[in-house]
Amino acid sequence: MSLSLTIPTQKVSKILAENHFDLVSEKIEEIVDFVRNIKGSEHLLVLWDEEDSKDWVISEFFHPFYSSDSKGLFSVNPYDDDSVENTIYEKYLEQHGKKFLPQAVDKVVAKVGANKTGSSTRYAFEDDTWLMERGQTEQVISTEEQLGKKVDTNLSLFCFDKIRRLDEEKLKRMIPAHGFVILSDIPALYRFRNI
Repeated sequence: MSLSLTIPTQKVSKILAENHFDLVSEKIEEIVDFVRNIKGSEHLLVLWDEEDSKDWVISEFFHPFYSSDSKGLFSVNPYDDDSVENTIYEKYLEQHGKKFLPQAVDKVVAKVGANKTGSSTRYAFEDDTWLMERGQTEQVISTEEQLGKKVDTNLSLFCFDKIRRLDEEKLKRMIPAHGFVILSDIPALYRFRNI
């Protein structure tokens, strides 16, 4: 079942405030600078609605000048940058079924372990709501909660979710599982107060 609920910005802001997230910036230049210069251990949630707003964050995250050679992306459609290891959700789901997320975590861990570049591995999941619509809501949310606000110091992990597919209950669990949140359509960057 697909949710077509659009969560008002005020409601998202309230959930962020209740979970001790502070607004860092609403300036696109500062958000781009933050995304480009990530160093490692960041677990970031990107809430998006428009494809273009999601795509600009992905392109800045994988910008060749700022990212190492160790980068990977789970995506709905093929990603046209050969420097990024691309895994297509549908093919991976066909291969692994209910073990999609444990296998995906193992894949990221292996990529981090193989990284000898001296800079952090950058990994992104383009649309985890795609998985939720295919019966893996609890697996997605519990994996996010287990990962926590910070990940391995040699990893920067971006989790993208289409906001109109998330209800308030899901947001109340997803937001506190991350150290940073970007609202890409607005744009706005939030940071958990104690990170």
